[in-house]
Amino acid sequence: MMTFRIRDHIEGDVLAGATLGERHLTKLLQMVPHDVLSTTTIVIDFDGIAGATGSYLKALLVRGLHGGQVAPEPKTPMPDAPRWLLFVANVGDDLVDDLRCVLAAVGLACLEALEWDAARVRKARRHGTLDPAIDSAFRLLLTMRAATAAELAEAGRQSGNGHRDERIGTTAWHYRLGELHKLGLARRTKADRSWVYEPTAAEVIDG
Repeated sequence: MMTFRIRDHIEGDVLAGATLGERHLTKLLQMVPHDVLSTTTIVIDFDGIAGATGSYLKALLVRGLHGGQVAPEPKTPMPDAPRWLLFVANVGDDLVDDLRCVLAAVGLACLEALEWDAARVRKARRHGTLDPAIDSAFRLLLTMRAATAAELAEAGRQSGNGHRDERIGTTAWHYRLGELHKLGLARRTKADRSWVYEPTAAEVIDG
């Protein structure tokens, strides 16, 4: 678990412009070890920040939310496996409006860490939006705590409430879980020949 404190890299309390966002993304990338196989969890701490422009948040956060699969240089590919799980923290009342506007515009969600320790984020608040199918998978995964794609497919079939997830097969659940993994909303570990997914925060509430 690492913390990237924005106020350590800026004198003022307003974050403006894509150039500054790209500069901070570069500094964040430099924190991520290149010689380890495990994914790094990073909390971007906005303590003391009054606001941020959309261009700044898109340059830093939107790109970062893609699970570390983008490099600071545009169009430079990164490995398929996410290099980090990204959270935000200490998002003030004014800044949260800026954050939600940007996330809504790009159709993404992110988690604000509310309680965490050296091992993991225990409680988080979700901001932004997801595709309805991905959102459904995330909510079911929160309920089950940990599951494979096959287990989620079975849970949907057994729900017996006429919900559309009853008709979703294992392949579709693989896709949904993969998207959650890319966005840093779920982590996964290998068990036999299957991936077991769990939410990246033990408890998640809606923002």
